[in-house]
Amino acid sequence: MVQAIGIPDDPIVAESAEAVVVALKSRTAPTDEAVADSLAAHRWLKSVGAQQIIR
Repeated sequence: MVQAIGIPDDPIVAESAEAVVVALKSRTAPTDEAVADSLAAHRWLKSVGAQQIIR
């Protein structure tokens, strides 16, 4: 398992991992920022081949 603080810049982070956790500060960030960051993390996970995303 790999845990990233924020969205990783490099997709190699997820290359050999069985699971990737993207930690965001969505509970304390302003709503617009939290939504944008969460959607960006979702796009990143899909782009590196995530088969299941749990929120």
